[in-house]
Amino acid sequence: MISVPSHRQPLNGNKSRIPGMIFLVCIAFSLQSCGFIQDLFQTKEKVDRTESPPEKKKVEIRKIEWKDVTDLEDIIRNYPQETKDEKDIYDVLCLLPFSGSHQDKGKSLYSGIKMAAEKSNPSVNIRITTFDIARLADQKEALRKILSVPEFDLIVSPYSTEDVNQVIELSRGSGAVVLSPWNTSSAVNRYSHYIQLNPGLESHFSGMVDWTAREYGIDKTLIVGHRKDAQLVEMLREENAHLENYFTSSNPRDNIPDLSQLIASKNVKAIILPIWRASDESYFLSVLSAINAARGSKTVSVFVLSSWMNNENINFNQFNGLNLHFTSSRFVNSESRAVQRFEDRFIEQYNYFAGDDVYYGHDIFLMISDWLSQYQNKMIDQIMNYKCRDCFFRYDFVDKISEEGQPFITNEHIDIISFSDFQYHRVN
Repeated sequence: MISVPSHRQPLNGNKSRIPGMIFLVCIAFSLQSCGFIQDLFQTKEKVDRTESPPEKKKVEIRKIEWKDVTDLEDIIRNYPQETKDEKDIYDVLCLLPFSGSHQDKGKSLYSGIKMAAEKSNPSVNIRITTFDIARLADQKEALRKILSVPEFDLIVSPYSTEDVNQVIELSRGSGAVVLSPWNTSSAVNRYSHYIQLNPGLESHFSGMVDWTAREYGIDKTLIVGHRKDAQLVEMLREENAHLENYFTSSNPRDNIPDLSQLIASKNVKAIILPIWRASDESYFLSVLSAINAARGSKTVSVFVLSSWMNNENINFNQFNGLNLHFTSSRFVNSESRAVQRFEDRFIEQYNYFAGDDVYYGHDIFLMISDWLSQYQNKMIDQIMNYKCRDCFFRYDFVDKISEEGQPFITNEHIDIISFSDFQYHRVN
């Protein structure tokens, strides 16, 4: 549980039960008998986090306990029926994967939340309670007990669709906002209090089409893919019906003459590849090779999805004439002073490099803190107007309607990233 202190008078409309100011002098990281947090980096050498941080830090960490005390029967038996009457406390529940196949994501996200909390100065008090969803997923009664008391204002949901849907089912009537950091599946039972923070495939395609249309023109843009990806091609063409496409065979090098003729006759300047599965890597690399051969001496810009960034099998020297661009919703600008300072703090504290999910956790805490401070119980109505000033990534919140006709909120911001001089650069 993390308690984040308030240092300013609470805003009108918050959950004040007793008038007046509350001054908490520390951020307390502690575990109760109902909670479970395991050491984020237990297999690596690390700074002993039971020690007090240097005096130069503005926030003193009074207590950190890293102990597995989860007992599912104990949760059901002893989890409190009600909470003490607190002043101006907003409750946030994080149900993150600290074990299992997605544990790296959960641990990294939580460490980013902690890093942001240490530097936080919100205008309301925020209490964060965290559980390992892997321990609770098969124990619906324990999860139901957790979600029933206290009345959480916001829930950071797990990774998998099954786990997210279970959280939605158990919390839907409570009025809590469910924030999903990772899941983009249409199989999630999205509803009015659901926020999808990770942009879906449609957003990535929209970002590609918008950029190529503006920079090169739709008439000079071509979609190239395999026929099995016809549905993805149609998703792209829904963004602009004037886009032309070409389907290759399973061996794209057989199609080099056709591609060469298309590039020359239509003066193609941009090519979009709607390929994202890791299992299609061989085909993806073969398509790049075929386009590289077909272009001749002409430089074209090839746009691919974020899943191919940092792929070790892409030979950037070989494909230099393809002017590769990637979509990204979480681009870490390593040249940013803010990023460099945060990276230094993280290495000092954990003796490890910060990954994307660490920065993501930092942003999530800042946004939650801002939303609760500025909007209180009107968060869902106001979030579309929100811009995060100190976030590492960029966010653009919009209203959406699910296939089942349910309204929900999603982040649609997509960056276009180029690779040049052995570095990734944001171009939009």
